[in-house]
Amino acid sequence: MLLDLEDEHWNWLTWRIWLTELGVGLAAARRPLRINSYPLIIEAARSGHGVALGWRHLVDDDLRRGILVQPVPESVSTALGYHLLWPERSAPLPEAVAFCDWVRREKRDQALHRTAAVKRG
Repeated sequence: MLLDLEDEHWNWLTWRIWLTELGVGLAAARRPLRINSYPLIIEAARSGHGVALGWRHLVDDDLRRGILVQPVPESVSTALGYHLLWPERSAPLPEAVAFCDWVRREKRDQALHRTAAVKRG
């Protein structure tokens, strides 16, 4: 069973996007189970209810401990994400610059790839 996040206002990587990026079609008869909370999706995968798409840095510990496994080696990166913005007419505060620098360092240090995860059999 595919576990998918249902939230119309969230830019989230869905199974349809993930499979399309890998060149695989999702059969119309195989609709994912839609859950409206990312933590509940991961908990459902931990409990053995299906396969979830997860952000590596959010599921890496479960993968390391063997609670979840990555069933396929492929991962997908998308243009979906967050953006740091401030008004053009004013210079950012030093705290904002420090935060942006920290985010850039973290991005360099951690690839934020999304991957499929499933409970170990």
